[in-house]
Amino acid sequence: MFPSLFELKRRRLFYTPIAWGAAHLTAIFVNHMPRELVGVYVPEALPGAIRRNILRAARSSGIRLTRKVRRLKPSEETESSIFA
Repeated sequence: MFPSLFELKRRRLFYTPIAWGAAHLTAIFVNHMPRELVGVYVPEALPGAIRRNILRAARSSGIRLTRKVRRLKPSEETESSIFA
C-alpha cells in the first residue's frame, strides 16, 4: 500500500499516490540492479538475494507489501480431463 493522497499532502509532497508509488519503486529497483546483468529482466528472473534486498528497501521506505493467494477447486470437468 502506498500513502494516501491525504498523507502525501500532509508531508507536503504534491504527487498522486500512483505517481509516488511508481517513481519510488522504480528508484528502488534501479538502486539494487547489479551492473553485471545486461538486458531486461522481470523481477522473478532476478537472483534471490537481489529480490530480497529490493523488498527490504521497499518495506523500510514505508511501502507495505501484501500477497493474496486463492486456491481454486478444480471442476469435475477439469478433473475428468486430467485423469482420462
